[in-house]
Amino acid sequence: MLKFFVVGQPNTTVKQNVDAIVQMISTRELATFDAAVAYVTNGGVDVLFEAISTAGLEQKWNSMAKRFLVSIDWMRSEPTALDRLAALPNSKVYVFDGTFVVGKTGCKPRVPWHPKWFSGAGADSLANFSGSGNLSRNGLSTGHEAGTFQIVLDPTGPVETHVYDAIKAGNLWFKQRLEGSPTWAAISAEYRN
Repeated sequence: MLKFFVVGQPNTTVKQNVDAIVQMISTRELATFDAAVAYVTNGGVDVLFEAISTAGLEQKWNSMAKRFLVSIDWMRSEPTALDRLAALPNSKVYVFDGTFVVGKTGCKPRVPWHPKWFSGAGADSLANFSGSGNLSRNGLSTGHEAGTFQIVLDPTGPVETHVYDAIKAGNLWFKQRLEGSPTWAAISAEYRN
């Protein structure tokens, strides 16, 4: 089965970015959640946690293995927001090129980390949401943002298989970027200074 929808916010007739993430978490077949975002704020973490709670998904969310690959480029991510993500059950927060970036004045990156990519996986099921919103209040719910969500559960036909393989390729991209990225815990003290 293939589901697809477009997000356009703010808008009362089209879903918000946070709705796509909640849809992913609510899909019973999915056991993991990965996110690659340019920056994370407490406002964004609040929006995400509130939406998960409102949907009654805390138990599912806590049971999912979660990996967040974020940036600290130009010091835009809030340390306490990253702490909150890292404190979640079954959660790891990584910082793209973090060892290099944290050592530079103002956390100036070699190359900016700028994705807004979310993915879920389970046995024979994959989901992806890619768009323009960071893990911030504006990015998830109030700013002008756009994105696409697709989920494939037990692909059977050629279109479903094609979308499944495309999501799988995106997951490989994430895994390759994750390799060598330090954990937030490893660089957080230096970032706070």
